[in-house]
Amino acid sequence: MAQRSEHESDKALWLTLAQSWVRLAEHVARGPSWSAAGTAEDAAAPSLVGFDQD
Repeated sequence: MAQRSEHESDKALWLTLAQSWVRLAEHVARGPSWSAAGTAEDAAAPSLVGFDQD
């Protein structure tokens, strides 16, 4: 898409998007970065267990 773009700003946008996807794919390929016990963020996250939707 960057190669097909006529405007430099569009090219830059497409290249930035592509870099972001590559970084995300590399991050996922490395595998989980948390321990089996979870992280402090997980413990602090609100739980939906017992949440009543009435």
